[in-house]
Amino acid sequence: MPRVDILRRLVFYSLVGASGIVVNEVAFAVLQKALALVIAVLVALELSILWNFALNDSITFKDRRGSPFLARLLKFHSASAVGSMIQVTTTLVLFALYKGDPVNLVEVVGEVAGLPYFTAALLNLPGIMLGFVIRFAMSYLWVWNKRA
Repeated sequence: MPRVDILRRLVFYSLVGASGIVVNEVAFAVLQKALALVIAVLVALELSILWNFALNDSITFKDRRGSPFLARLLKFHSASAVGSMIQVTTTLVLFALYKGDPVNLVEVVGEVAGLPYFTAALLNLPGIMLGFVIRFAMSYLWVWNKRA
């Protein structure tokens, strides 16, 4: 029975995450044309984290709310931090590789990317995917664990 529970939650978590990717990518596509790349990535990321928390709290883990709302929100942000660092680092590294200078990340961080939407989305998507596994495991085991 626990495997069925994990699988069911993983499916819902994935669907929520897919909707969060849309939120992230749309925000990133708009923001990366006007802001430094790292700021665009971080703002888009925060919007998607808040979106994902709201849906996971009300759908995926609604029966596992063992701690107060604010505690769950803070735990989710903490759990998302590792995935977020992976996403930001991956996007910056891929952007640097795309620009042809993977060593000079300092310049890349402050640059306005100004890339076409599809290119920007492709550079941003791998980091989102890498953080997914970490976020789900921490969400299941810590954020929405009645014993935690």
